[in-house]
Amino acid sequence: MSDYDDDEPQGVVMRVKNTALLPLRIAVSKPAQRAYLTSVLFFSTCFFLLLVSIAAYAAFYWTYIPRIGFSRPIHLQFDSLESPPWGVANLAPELVSSQPYDIKIQIRLPRTKTNTEIGNFMVETTLYAPGEKGSVIEDTRMPVAKNPDTSKILASSRRSAILTYYSPVVDLARKATELHWLILGWRLEAETLDIPVFNGVQFAKGWRNVPDTMQIQVQSSARMQIYEANVIFKARFQGLRWIMYNHRITSAAVFIGAFWGTEVLFTAICWAVLSVWIFSSGDDTTVKTEEMDAPRIKAEDSDFEDPARLSDTERTYPSYSKGATMRYNSPAIKKEETEPEPFPQLLPAALEADDEDESDDFFDSGLGTSLESSTGHGSSKEALRKRKTKK
Repeated sequence: MSDYDDDEPQGVVMRVKNTALLPLRIAVSKPAQRAYLTSVLFFSTCFFLLLVSIAAYAAFYWTYIPRIGFSRPIHLQFDSLESPPWGVANLAPELVSSQPYDIKIQIRLPRTKTNTEIGNFMVETTLYAPGEKGSVIEDTRMPVAKNPDTSKILASSRRSAILTYYSPVVDLARKATELHWLILGWRLEAETLDIPVFNGVQFAKGWRNVPDTMQIQVQSSARMQIYEANVIFKARFQGLRWIMYNHRITSAAVFIGAFWGTEVLFTAICWAVLSVWIFSSGDDTTVKTEEMDAPRIKAEDSDFEDPARLSDTERTYPSYSKGATMRYNSPAIKKEETEPEPFPQLLPAALEADDEDESDDFFDSGLGTSLESSTGHGSSKEALRKRKTKK
C-alpha cells in the first residue's frame, strides 16, 4: 500500500504537468512549425506583391496620365516695323498622343492710346513636328524658325482679339476709383487677353506626330505694345483617363487590387507547379533507390532460401533402435559415387541387428525413425519367428 500511495501523487503530478504543457507541445510541434513557416512565407509574399502592385500602378499612372495643364512663355521678337512680332515656344516633352488639348494664347497688353486705336488684331499659331527624335528649338535658334519648313506643320490657326472698350467717362471713373492702387504700384493700366487658338486638338500616335515646337505671330495694322505672352495647354481627359484623374482613390484601389490579385494568382499557380514537380522528383528518386537496393536484398534472401545451398552439408539422422543410422550425403558427392540402394533395402540390416539382441522381451514402442514406423507390427512377428527357428 505504501508504494501505491507514493506512486499516486506522482501520477497526478505528471498528468497535471502533461495537461499544462500540452498547449506548449502543440505550439512547438513540427506541424505547428510548418504552419508558422508557411504563414510567414505567405504573408511576406503577399506584402511584397502588394508593394510591387503599388509601384506598378504608380508607374502606370505616371505614364498614362499626362499633365492636365502646363504653360510656356513666348519671347516675342520685334525685328522691324514691317514684320509683325513673333515668338517660339518649346513644348517637349509634355504633350502625348491621342489626347485632346485646349490651347490658348495669353497676352498682356498696356491700355495705351495706340493699342486701343488699333482695335482688332490677329494671332496666328503654328505647331511643328520634331525634325529629329528628341530635338527641340532653343531660344538661340529662334531667328531660324522665322521661316520654318512648311512640310512639318501639324496644325495651325488664326484667331482675332481686341482690348475691352471703355467710354471716356467710364474710363475716367474707373481710374479714379483705382487711383490709390495705381499710385502704390499694386495695379497697372493693363489688360490680359486669353485667346483660344485650339479646342480639343489631338495628335496621332508616334513621336513624329506630336509637336515639340510652337510659333505665334501677332498681326496688326500698326506696331502694338505687348508686355508678355504665354501659351497654356489644358488636357481634356476622356474615358479611363478622366476616371483615373477625377476618382484617384477609387481607381487606385481597383487597379492595385487587380494587379495584386493577378500576381497572387500566378504566384500560387507557380508554387503549386513547383511543389508537384519537386515532390514527384523526390518520389522517383526514392523508387529508384529502392529498386537499386532490391536485387541486393533478394540475393541475400536467396542465400538463405536456396535448398541447394542447404543440401551441401552432410547430415546424420540417429535411430532410437540399434539399427544402422541414416546418413544424408551431398548431391555433388552422389554424382561421383554409385547410387545407394533404395530405402526399403535397409530393412534386412535392421532385422539382423534385432536377431543379435539377446533379450527375449523385445517390444517396439513405435518411436523412432520413419522407417521403423512404416514397418509396423508385421516386422516384429517375423523377427520372433526367426529366433525360435535358431533355437
